[in-house]
Amino acid sequence: MAGYFPGLSLGETLEQFLDRMVRPDTRYLVSCKEVIDTVVRLIHKHPSYNIKEVIKGGSLGKGTGVKAHSDVDLLVVLNDFRNVDDLRNNMPKILSSFRDYLLAAVNTKTGIRIQITKSPTPFTLQFKVCCAEDRDWFEVDLLPVIDVLDPSNVRRSLQIVYDRMEEECYNRDYYAKCVARQQVEFVKFVPARVKDLIRLIKYWNYNEEVGLSSFCIELLVIHIWKQKGSPNNFKLPPMIQDVSELIAFFDETTITFDNYYNPDNYVTKNGLKPPYILDPANPFHDAAPHKRVKGDYSRIHERGRSLRESVGAQAQMGSRLFGDVQYSSGSDEYDHIKSKSGKLLQLARDIKEKEYVGAVSNVNCPDLSPSSDEDDDNYSRSIKTATTEKRSGLWTALGVGAVLTGGLLAGLASASTMTFFKGMLPGETLEKFLDREVRPDTKFLSDCSQVIDTVVRLIHHNPTYQVNQVIKGGSLGKGTAVREHSDVDLLVVLNTFRDVQHLAENMEQVLSNFREYLTTAVAKTSNIAISMKGQTPFTLQFDLCCGNEWFDVDLLPIVDVWSTWFLCLAGGVGSTYSTMESKPHLRKYYAKSLAKLQVEFVKPIPARVKDLIRLLKYWKYTERVDLTSYCIELMVIYVWRENGKQNNFTMKQMMTKVVDLLASFNNVRITFNDHFTPSYYINQLNKKPPYVMDPANPYHDVASDPKWSFSTMSRDFHRLESEGRQLQRKLQGLPEESSCVIS
Repeated sequence: MAGYFPGLSLGETLEQFLDRMVRPDTRYLVSCKEVIDTVVRLIHKHPSYNIKEVIKGGSLGKGTGVKAHSDVDLLVVLNDFRNVDDLRNNMPKILSSFRDYLLAAVNTKTGIRIQITKSPTPFTLQFKVCCAEDRDWFEVDLLPVIDVLDPSNVRRSLQIVYDRMEEECYNRDYYAKCVARQQVEFVKFVPARVKDLIRLIKYWNYNEEVGLSSFCIELLVIHIWKQKGSPNNFKLPPMIQDVSELIAFFDETTITFDNYYNPDNYVTKNGLKPPYILDPANPFHDAAPHKRVKGDYSRIHERGRSLRESVGAQAQMGSRLFGDVQYSSGSDEYDHIKSKSGKLLQLARDIKEKEYVGAVSNVNCPDLSPSSDEDDDNYSRSIKTATTEKRSGLWTALGVGAVLTGGLLAGLASASTMTFFKGMLPGETLEKFLDREVRPDTKFLSDCSQVIDTVVRLIHHNPTYQVNQVIKGGSLGKGTAVREHSDVDLLVVLNTFRDVQHLAENMEQVLSNFREYLTTAVAKTSNIAISMKGQTPFTLQFDLCCGNEWFDVDLLPIVDVWSTWFLCLAGGVGSTYSTMESKPHLRKYYAKSLAKLQVEFVKPIPARVKDLIRLLKYWKYTERVDLTSYCIELMVIYVWRENGKQNNFTMKQMMTKVVDLLASFNNVRITFNDHFTPSYYINQLNKKPPYVMDPANPYHDVASDPKWSFSTMSRDFHRLESEGRQLQRKLQGLPEESSCVIS
């Protein structure tokens, strides 16, 4: 497979290459997130401007960053300006003010560094930031904008904006920045597999100096993906070939999207001729690189043809080498049997073609050991050489091949009838099962995102309280949702209250206010519906309608208990834990404010880990296992960390390790040291197994959430362990417990 991209090694799979050379590593992403969040908090504290919200864009915000090529856009939504004219007239002053403020505010106490890199553009303040400890610098563009959209009817208000852009050419660029949120959302919510394809093409673009912008590549890939039916899962090489085909004939490209406007109108109005790639959020922006190439697309064409031919050559080589191989998605342990049997059939053909009487030598015989996820894409990795002597050796080889092939096919037939989960079809791979039954479909996620964003904007507009930010948690916010079991937590960070004690004293009034405000505000919108369910002492609970599907929402008013910079006095999360120790009556209120750290613990993990979480959540729901979703998330992350934090792994093998813990849950001891020293609280609270300590809250044992048994007066995990053993035996290919005796 060498030759696809610069730096791709012989025998290396695309997944391994992505992990080694293309995706930013997890540590870097976590570090960047902490730095960005610190900058965002500083922006919210700017003394001269009323900040409504800060939207994160760029490659880091959209999730399409490439190693050594990551950036972030911060769209700072200001409440201080009436309209775009007002914003334009004040823009130089705004940029200068943010420049001076950030340089003064970022000091040693914040734990980050800042470096102004360029003079501000008419719309943007450009700088670099890094964590003081690891010194990984990345670029930031700060764009002051105003909210030009009505959250109750986004498409209609966008059309009003487009009409003004057409009339007010002098304001067109300012309006463009104000609709950048829609650009971010267009890319941000595509599946992880699409983002990996975007990363690969971006990597190729950087290394081959092709001359396409990152946004142009994102739109090219999403266009191809949508043309193919918007699948959540697909094989990368054919999709790469389709993208390279477009690039090879770039001067003929005509790409439009109809998410927010009718593109035909603007193609005509703007007199567009190929090539053009219309920005899905801005009909006056063509993302094709006209200025960069100045009409000469020859280099783009040449690079595109080179990539297309390389992929095509590899595909032909693969077909010659593999014969009848059935390529797997890399998610089912039995896929390697199919491919190995295919290799044996090809081996039989190779030997049969030796029509001479002499020795048959150097016949490639495949390794039949279980493969890793994508070993089938790498035949050269494990080859044995079979040498036979004379004609008798030929027939011996054919006989052995036939026996092995027959045995493998029989094993395959047996394996193909085995299923691990309810609703899984015989012979269905885990990847196909995930796509068909477990993951929420892309349209649902996109629709949910738009509904949630509308509600978040309404929350920011609440006239009674000053909202710092709204953090999205729950399964939708963390990216671990299971089909028909989706929920979101909205952590509303309020600046109105001094501390947790102050918030606790006013919580009932706060919840009542948000209940009445949202009921009225949502009724004025045309695209969403709300149904209030009730409230706890800490939470307002309601349902939101997304298309024809409803999902649960918990709104939790909280205060900032984690920052180390607040008024230069706050002691951060360590100080919070000390206060929780001395004021146990407030621990539940502090726990809600610490939920931000829970979200941040789960959200950045790789997509494959989230799929494993989804599978075990699906098992919990269908088998009615008394275990919380958060407990499953922590157990999976614990096992993933213990096994080296791999971005790519064999799903069945990693699942087996988690299920082994479930089968002996009574002995589980799981802790994390991200925010506190677990041993201190284990001793202080005299904890005995089983325990799964919340990484954000040392006073929350997630293992204690299952029901209490009044018959034994203890936590009863008998049924959980029994269901765990049943799944354990399925994964091992053994009969269920009910039909066998276990010694």
